[in-house]
Amino acid sequence: MLITSRRQGEAFLIGEEIEILIVRVGRSRVRVGIRAPRECRVVPGEDLAPPVAVSQGGRQDSVTR
Repeated sequence: MLITSRRQGEAFLIGEEIEILIVRVGRSRVRVGIRAPRECRVVPGEDLAPPVAVSQGGRQDSVTR
């Protein structure tokens, strides 16, 4: 995991095609812009499905965090 500090208006790249821009910094929120190719799916963390683990019997079990 990369942890970095940026000021409003600054950006960084992931690979050669994905740019993360700090759009606005407020009291308790940071607004982030993501520029990526159309074929790159961008999903907010709260919309991600919980990870699924496969048990030895081949059954899928939900993993709790």
